[in-house]
Amino acid sequence: MKYKILFCIALPAELKIIKSEIKKLNISWLDIKFLLTWVWNYNVIYTIKDHISKNWKPDFIVNLWVCWHT
Repeated sequence: MKYKILFCIALPAELKIIKSEIKKLNISWLDIKFLLTWVWNYNVIYTIKDHISKNWKPDFIVNLWVCWHT
């Protein structure tokens, strides 16, 4: 059984870093998807809800951010 994980990331630069780091882990037993949400606000809550209800129902949702990474 593959666990489905949805990573919610605010900015494209953060998405690039997080995808790169997760790819290094080589965790093929997980079904991972990414959702670019932009800046965290109330609209993001509805974006995530719509994504889940229309597209894909994950087992876990992970909200990640990378602060001041260059």
